Amino acid sequence: MYDLSGLYYQLKTDALVFSVVGLLFLVCSRFWILDKRNIKELLIGVICYFLCICSIGYHLYVINDLKVSINEGVFIEEHRENPYLFRMEYCFSNEGGLKPLFYLDIFSKKDIYPTEFEKDAMYRIYYEEKTDVIVKVEKLE
Repeated sequence: MYDLSGLYYQLKTDALVFSVVGLLFLVCSRFWILDKRNIKELLIGVICYFLCICSIGYHLYVINDLKVSINEGVFIEEHRENPYLFRMEYCFSNEGGLKPLFYLDIFSKKDIYPTEFEKDAMYRIYYEEKTDVIVKVEKLE
């Protein structure tokens, strides 16, 4: 069975970032005072909330229309994608010589694959096609 906690984490962080930024712009715009209202900041705040709703809709669509692909390859390295969102990029090479990147947050990794990836070890990665988020990992011998 696939573990979708990485997709749920991505949904929550995107929604949180857009809604907090939107709230900050709405407060800075002083929309409640008619003669001192800043229209540009108000517009940016509304756009952020629109993006929040679109992001939630997109991630819910991805979760409901799950398309999982498989990649077998050797683990090469991991990077921190963004220091604020706790997401990691995992790089695997496959037989075609490609080095695709897959994403997973550090909290979901404990559930999906609790041990660390070993360099030059062969893995079968199950990932969601649209977002490249890992949903299952198997180590091959």
